[in-house]
Amino acid sequence: MAGLLVRWVCYCAVLAFPLAIAAGCGSEGSGGAGTGGAGGVGGSGGVHALAGTWEGHLFPAGRLGGRLTLSIDGSGEITEVLIDGSTSTEILSGEVDDGPDLFTMTWVTDSIGPIAFPFLTDGGHVHAAIAPFFGPVALIGAVERDGSATTNFFESDVVGSWKGYGYAYDQDALDFAPFSPVTVEATAGTPIQFSVTMPSGTITGLLPDFANLFAFWGGTANVSGARVIAIMSPDKQFIAVEALPVGYDNLEDLTFFAVNREP
Repeated sequence: MAGLLVRWVCYCAVLAFPLAIAAGCGSEGSGGAGTGGAGGVGGSGGVHALAGTWEGHLFPAGRLGGRLTLSIDGSGEITEVLIDGSTSTEILSGEVDDGPDLFTMTWVTDSIGPIAFPFLTDGGHVHAAIAPFFGPVALIGAVERDGSATTNFFESDVVGSWKGYGYAYDQDALDFAPFSPVTVEATAGTPIQFSVTMPSGTITGLLPDFANLFAFWGGTANVSGARVIAIMSPDKQFIAVEALPVGYDNLEDLTFFAVNREP
């Protein structure tokens, strides 16, 4: 697994450049999959908007990654974290803030202390993309509220049209910002072809890598050679996508997409 991760990082290239442009040019709205809507603790009886059990996958596998279960109580506190069905020995506790438009999740870890990262929900708070940065390793995950992590995945599941939003660091604002619209097309073939269309333009590439156990697809952009990693929700209606540039060393270098399957 470590060798595969090294190979992914080596594939990463210039995709960060057009994505950074997209963050500046596409910040007119944060629609598409939605960026949290009326989040926080504004729900019925003051219950946090994300309260419930979230199931999915976090990649790559290891002390933090694998089949993931997150239980969030009515105050936004994470009361249970399971990795592959067992209580995590690395993630000790955590919480998610009140939003309201974009949520930030914080994990208290055994080895490096607290880490904060975006919890990118769709409009109905049914699905979320999570993007923790654990030391030198960028993880990506997709979770579904009240989903089943035992779903079997097939390589063709990613084929279709997807729409949502992106999330990247805005150098002008010195902060992360959403941008939209983002549309993704995946076309059947050997390997599967993909295109990502953003306000700054369209990127195309191939997805030759697939791993059923992790709901994982991986590929490269045609021109830049950048590495793109996608994780699918248990109900197969949402994918979290991460783009890694060459030599990344912190969360600000990465770009994320949260997209729902189009009818």
